Amino acid sequence: RLRDGRAAIERRLPSVGRLDIINDTRYDHIGTAWLVERNIAVTNRHVAEFFASRDGAGYRARPNEDGKPYRTEVDFKREHRNPVERDVDIRRVLYIEPGDGPDIAFLELDFGSEARPE
Repeated sequence: RLRDGRAAIERRLPSVGRLDIINDTRYDHIGTAWLVERNIAVTNRHVAEFFASRDGAGYRARPNEDGKPYRTEVDFKREHRNPVERDVDIRRVLYIEPGDGPDIAFLELDFGSEARPE
């Protein structure tokens, strides 16, 4: 089955990235995120809840061990034993599904002047 789907999978790989935590002493990454729209990525709720929490109508960064807000980005190039990176900042958390719903969250990414992965 994988061989039959290989071309379709490989076309989508550039839109999948590793979700990195920049300022945590325990972890350098905590999951993955993948593009579903131009600047919108989806990840798992349990991943987003590590670095963000609800704050009124929106979300805010949780504090790390030093009391500073977590800094996060998605690396669309990182591979095992490959030092090449393509880091994109997470501009904001758009939505984290409450605990009784699906394990999903949506993030807005900031590609700046870079072209986004296809």
